[in-house]
Amino acid sequence: MIWYLLYPFRGTTEPPHLGPSHPIRRAFYRHGTIVGRHWYTWILIYVVVAVLLCYPVVFLYENPTVGTTKLPHHVWTSARVYEGSDTARADVEIRQTWVYGSYMKALDRNVLLEALQLQHGLLNDGYAEALHNHTSEDCEHLGPLLEPDMSYVLAWKNISWGYHSPLMYWNCSSVSIMQDPDILRTINDQVHRMTFLNLTLRPASVFAGKSFNRKKLKAADAHVITLFDREGTGIGEQWNNRSMTMAKHFIDRWSFYPSDGKVVSSRLYEFRFKPMSFSDDLGLAMAYTATVAYVIVSLKKLQALKSKLGLVFAFITKITVAIVGSFTICGFLKIDLSTLPREAYPFVAVVLGLENMFRLINAVIEHPPEMSNVQRIASSLAEVGHLALAAAGQNLFLLWLLSRVVYPGVGAFCAFAAVALICDFLFHITFFVAVLSVDVQRLELRDSLERISNSPRATRQPPERQTWVDALIQGKLPFSTRAAGSVVLISFVLALNWHFLNHDQPYSIMQILRHPIRFGRKKTLPFDQWPSPPEIHAERTPGAWLKMQDHATGREMIRFVKPSGHAFIARVYDPVMVVLKDSIRGGGEKKAVSFWLKLRTALDAHLFPFLLALITTMAIVSLLMNYLLWNELPEDELLDDDADAPVLSVKTLPKSHDLDIIKVASCIKGHAVTVGLDRRLVINHHDTRTDSYSQNILFPSSGPFPYWPIIAAAIDDSGTWLALCSDNGTLAIWNFVERAFKITQLINLEGHTTLAGFGFAMMHVSEPDRWGVLMITPDAVLKHFDIKTRSLLRHKICSTPITYASVVPQTRIGGRVTVVTRTGEIHIAIKKPSEDWTSSPLMDPRLIPRDMSTRFRTLTCVPSLILFTAIRPNQAVLIDALSRHLIHIFQIGHVKGHSVRLLHSPRRKCVACDGPAVHAFSIVYTEAESNDCVMHSFAREGDHSALVCLRAYAPDAEPNPKCRGPSTALETVYRIAKPGVWEATSVQAIVGIRKRPAEETFSMTSPAETQDARGGLPRFDSAYSQGDAASSGTTATMGVRNRRAGDTATSSSANGITAPEPDEWEAWTLFSTGDFYTTPLSSPSQLHHSASNPSSNATHTQQQQNEDADQLFVSRPGPIARLGKRGIVVGFGNKVKVVTVGNERFEDFGDEYGEVGQLGLGAAVRRRARKREKMG
Repeated sequence: MIWYLLYPFRGTTEPPHLGPSHPIRRAFYRHGTIVGRHWYTWILIYVVVAVLLCYPVVFLYENPTVGTTKLPHHVWTSARVYEGSDTARADVEIRQTWVYGSYMKALDRNVLLEALQLQHGLLNDGYAEALHNHTSEDCEHLGPLLEPDMSYVLAWKNISWGYHSPLMYWNCSSVSIMQDPDILRTINDQVHRMTFLNLTLRPASVFAGKSFNRKKLKAADAHVITLFDREGTGIGEQWNNRSMTMAKHFIDRWSFYPSDGKVVSSRLYEFRFKPMSFSDDLGLAMAYTATVAYVIVSLKKLQALKSKLGLVFAFITKITVAIVGSFTICGFLKIDLSTLPREAYPFVAVVLGLENMFRLINAVIEHPPEMSNVQRIASSLAEVGHLALAAAGQNLFLLWLLSRVVYPGVGAFCAFAAVALICDFLFHITFFVAVLSVDVQRLELRDSLERISNSPRATRQPPERQTWVDALIQGKLPFSTRAAGSVVLISFVLALNWHFLNHDQPYSIMQILRHPIRFGRKKTLPFDQWPSPPEIHAERTPGAWLKMQDHATGREMIRFVKPSGHAFIARVYDPVMVVLKDSIRGGGEKKAVSFWLKLRTALDAHLFPFLLALITTMAIVSLLMNYLLWNELPEDELLDDDADAPVLSVKTLPKSHDLDIIKVASCIKGHAVTVGLDRRLVINHHDTRTDSYSQNILFPSSGPFPYWPIIAAAIDDSGTWLALCSDNGTLAIWNFVERAFKITQLINLEGHTTLAGFGFAMMHVSEPDRWGVLMITPDAVLKHFDIKTRSLLRHKICSTPITYASVVPQTRIGGRVTVVTRTGEIHIAIKKPSEDWTSSPLMDPRLIPRDMSTRFRTLTCVPSLILFTAIRPNQAVLIDALSRHLIHIFQIGHVKGHSVRLLHSPRRKCVACDGPAVHAFSIVYTEAESNDCVMHSFAREGDHSALVCLRAYAPDAEPNPKCRGPSTALETVYRIAKPGVWEATSVQAIVGIRKRPAEETFSMTSPAETQDARGGLPRFDSAYSQGDAASSGTTATMGVRNRRAGDTATSSSANGITAPEPDEWEAWTLFSTGDFYTTPLSSPSQLHHSASNPSSNATHTQQQQNEDADQLFVSRPGPIARLGKRGIVVGFGNKVKVVTVGNERFEDFGDEYGEVGQLGLGAAVRRRARKREKMG
């Protein structure tokens, strides 16, 4: 709401985006980094604070010494000045006499007897017979005590007046007082006894200036004798006359204040004690139901079950501690919260807390998952932290403003809401951020960024037809999100105020708006206008005593005054204070107790139970976190996750080759195999627990079974088997678990020394451990070697020689091979379980080549979408691999070789036809003429959650009119000049290595300056030379200006370090969103370390020289292969470079093959692989 109010000054209602160098943004970023790195510590700190805030509630509100501190109940209670005429008839008259002895000596036996005599003089004879027709010297007939189970046995209609006195503990009997061996025990044992008026003899209602020891009364300063006259029969005047008579005749025994004992001043008050009505319960139930529905609808967009439940549980925990802690703080601040029903207090805190929670979660969702976990949290908090802070400040101001004009009871609610808002904000940026960091690290929320919705949803309407109401309901309007919390806050407070002031009148907007203005001018309840005379030095004033009465006393009063009502008007007279002669009242000046004494008393009473509760809670939380996160987070990641780590990182594997590397093979588990001209075969084993590599260096050209030269190499996706094939057909299979060759088999390649295709394939999902090696020769002969049975199958795919073959490792139905023939046709070979291989060409007439322009030249398979992209001259054709029908034809440039790749978001289901769909996809290739890397990105315009349907239709079939196919997607084209070598990843990004352009120089910037306005992610705007990439149909040329990610500004030449040469190699990555990053291929962290530590310059310089001496001259990098889901492995001369985007865990490979992953293949293979690793 604040941004709408600032519109005349800012010219916009959009919230501001702070710059990277803004101190508030940097502060939130630093805080997010600390919490993200040390989330476990912050959760434990939260536990300590939670116990510290929640524990006092157990004893604070039950302690009789807390005075005005009262917890709310299921009722509306209020005590305010009656706004009507001062001559109005009251439902009851209340008169009091306070009897004092020496300071805090009211429980002395002589004081009790004097008070009894005074009470006898006020009540005995005369109007006493109005209640009972007999008298007693000790007034025993006036105060019979009732057992608790005898409540309400008297008919109140027959009682017109009554009194309430502490002497009823002894049944108003002087004999009982004289014979009582333990006065304090008598009182403490009868605190729940009731009088003949059904009023409980609580010490708070019959004594003033009380002193307690662990809820037990140990001293009191005054007796409070109260007279109730509910019919106005004149009994009150007789009470006043007798008081005046005693003040006149017993001047040598008692001192009266006022001195003549006469009280004339009084005030009319309205007391209310109304239980929650059905309409009240219904209204609050509807409000909470709407809140829960909003939470459910909003959380459905996350679609990560564990994260969803975890985040909800974290929010409930956070808001519960904030509310309970607010009760504790309000208790210490002496804020009376008993006027409103307890059901009303959590609502505002819940609504405002939800606003902060979803704001932060949405910020995390908007950041790419390629960022490091801590960096995503820090960036998201930096992006929205100032908005949450501004919203909190705005709401605090609104609460303060409302508290100035509403009823005091509602003002106390405003104070509570303000405290809860502050607590919630602090817990939000500490505890909730820590929990969110855990969710991101567990890959649950990260997966939810990509899996927005698998469940069917309502059919989307075109954007141009969406109504304003629909957008408001869906939360797409700025007002519905940015002002909702403040509107709910103001509306709820005004509704509470209206309920107090017009509880018996029908609902009216004008009544709600009128009463705050009127009530803001009205004086509040003047309890403090009843000070005690200064010479008495009273421990408690009459005003303070009246405010101390709890809701139970008020409920009993209403039952006495108006048994069938919920409110009554009372005329309260000023009390008469009586002090016994020779009493010493000077002790009142010494009543102040030092803070340290109070602290010591509290520690003596509560230190042990508090420590017990704290240690028990911390132990339970620690065990719960260990249980929930068992095997979820590797220890090294918990300790070493660095928010300052660059988006793009480079690692060099240990040197193992003396000559150039000519072949690279890798898998999604992180293993990599290299073959060099030095006739060495190097097998790099990746350990996911330590994120390190170990090597096996082999010499395949020697030994009893030589397999050199190696023409093909492949690793299965489980990271278990490596297959090598030589030009003479020798097939060697290596086991990664046992680190040895298990099979060596001679395969007849039928005269060929090269292969068109080579790879592993799983025959069926029911046998995840059964892999086969597929070899496709240029004459379209498929050789299938089963590792388990060591059997060999031969199949002729087609009669025409082929130019390219693609092996799909995992499918639902079995192995699949797709080939392109020299005539431009596409054939697909499939092997089903327990059947032989079968193959057939594409029969869709739209896909049959008719001339040179329609011949296919290459293709790339996309198993996760069960389709493949075939390339024609200047065309990319999407084809469904199951139905073998055309999906769509895209116009692109001339593709060089087999460089085409397809990037896409996770597979979804079209809401209109249940066909496959994605949110975005990209076609990437190297252009033949310019050698530039070109990316065509496609996504629906305006709505990032909208789907693009990829369903294929037969030539004679009519497409579903409700489907939004690729033709409706917005196309954006990016181009990178001189890309070098590159490969696609599974995170909608391509990664490559190239020479840095000669016109560039090595530049460094600080991490704070490289953080864009969206967060801590070092992001750089692309330089476009042809139009606007965001507009449809335009082409954006990606500039090659150096955009460093995560470097630190330093002057290396000043410290003796030679600046990098212009022809230095660099790694780069391009996301489908157009974000482009580069980093030096040599480690920039080492350069920075040397520059910042001059004493180590010589050592690092020597290490760099030794490394450069082993590095061969590189004119062109390669070969290249994809490694894991986020990286590539590149042969760089005689070295191996691993380039990754973000944090790579080398796991969860089942998602790569969407149709198989849904059947549990990934989890099954992982369990078997882990079992084999443990056994090995």
